[in-house]
Amino acid sequence: MLSNQDVLAEQNTNPLVLPPSTPILDSFFHILKTSWQRIAFWFIMALAVFLRFYQFPNTPAGMWVDEATEGYDAYALLQHGTDRWGNPFPVYFPGWGSGQNVLQAYLSIPFIKLFGLSIFSIRLVPAILGVFAVYLLYSTVKKIYNTNTALLASFLLASLPWYVMATRWSMESNILPFFFLFGVWALTYSYDSPRCRLWMPFSLIPLALAFYAYGTSIVPIPIFLFLFLLLNYKTILKEKVSFILSILIFLLVSAPFLLYVVENDVLHRALPFLAHLPITIPYLPANRLDQVNEGLSHSAILVENLRFAVSGFHDNWLFQSVPWVSPLGWLMPPFVVLGVYFSLKRQPLSRNVFVFWLIATLPTFVLFLLNVVRSNVIFIPLIMLAAYGIVALIESIQPLSSQKIIALLLIGSLIFPSIVFYQYYFRNYNKENASLFSVGYDDSLKHALSEASPNESIYIHFSNNWASYADTLFYLQLDAKDFYTHADIKLIKGVYWVSHYGRFYFSPPDPSPELEASTSYVAILRTGYTVSCQHYDVLYRTDRGPNDQWTVLRCFPKHTLKSAAK
Repeated sequence: MLSNQDVLAEQNTNPLVLPPSTPILDSFFHILKTSWQRIAFWFIMALAVFLRFYQFPNTPAGMWVDEATEGYDAYALLQHGTDRWGNPFPVYFPGWGSGQNVLQAYLSIPFIKLFGLSIFSIRLVPAILGVFAVYLLYSTVKKIYNTNTALLASFLLASLPWYVMATRWSMESNILPFFFLFGVWALTYSYDSPRCRLWMPFSLIPLALAFYAYGTSIVPIPIFLFLFLLLNYKTILKEKVSFILSILIFLLVSAPFLLYVVENDVLHRALPFLAHLPITIPYLPANRLDQVNEGLSHSAILVENLRFAVSGFHDNWLFQSVPWVSPLGWLMPPFVVLGVYFSLKRQPLSRNVFVFWLIATLPTFVLFLLNVVRSNVIFIPLIMLAAYGIVALIESIQPLSSQKIIALLLIGSLIFPSIVFYQYYFRNYNKENASLFSVGYDDSLKHALSEASPNESIYIHFSNNWASYADTLFYLQLDAKDFYTHADIKLIKGVYWVSHYGRFYFSPPDPSPELEASTSYVAILRTGYTVSCQHYDVLYRTDRGPNDQWTVLRCFPKHTLKSAAK
């Protein structure tokens, strides 16, 4: 039998025995074990920031025409309190005839004031709101469900391709999901707060603002509110005064937009008394809904939208998705069904706000021909309910060891496609899709201005008229009041066309008689187009590949526009 001294000696000489743990190491593992959820939350928030500000604002490179028009209208509001057409403080921009949402432009004004009009300043709002949305989802889901579901839902929102792409450029309608989520958060916390009487009057402001984020919200917001208020009637009866105040504030904030809807989509005629208001509630020359739906019947729209949903929400528009990665992940649909089931089973009906949200979006499948942007209001409830379905399924598995394995497999299968997407998006997306965002036009414009003589006109050719003048106004930061006062603007079939402004002539149409009569002019031409001249000199050409080139040349007339392909 070994003595105590022998045992101690053997332990001291055995190399396989680890030394006793230190207090610092014990403290570290204790913190890791007890605070992993807090650590996971901050990791998710850091991930959300990284995925929105890495390579910001240069991915995507260039600028989409909607970004240019929204950004320039915000710049015009900052300069003169009008949009680019001279309308004071519009509640809906006329845009190029069928309208454009205004909320993001107003929110961008402080950043344009601080940093000037640039791609950086106009893309800050969606990026910042995209990060804040991750926090709002975590906070709301944690309050209603549990921390594990909140962590998974916020992680998916932070990292899935749809919301990464949507918050990295400034398509103005992409801020609707944030404001709808903000509204859900405000209602959830105010109605469940000990200070409900104080907070309830302000609880509907985010949803009232959501109308100005994207016009399609006119459908889901009333339905969601009806369901929420109906099932929270007990709280409303206790706080009648606060509830009435909340409705009055909601109507006050949303009234200008609702008047716009009545004028343009209900009565289809201008209301004369609106012209006397200090704000502009425009009667538009074209109806955006008619343009979007392409003359299809509601049944045909439903069929097309079901195909869109079954495809994994692919719409072949490369500025908002990539064709080989589902915007929400391929495994999302079955877990959404599980999430709805477990939510209705385990939660009081009045707390199923994400189910209400999902139900409220369903009529859009009949009313609007959807794509990734037009359906953006449906994605957050899908993400949240899928997260709850995954967590509920994992928690139902026994034993614990199997639970961990299934959790790793499920979450890994959701993460892997996103990792593949990031590799492509941050390395190759700009190279393969530069033409979508007119990459190189700003440099071509600078070269054209430097090469043109003071009296020489500049002809600019894009595939559409509004892009040619909108990008020019944006990059040169031209004065909005001077533009709408002196530009040659025509309304043709519900679309505002700008044929020329100052020394700039815009396509289409073909180069004007003034240019044909001139001794020479400088032309900025996109890939696939040329001008017919007696002779010309190439002044500058971008070199971004065969499908993404801009050419600046000096043309000596007579000429007509021809497609190079012809």
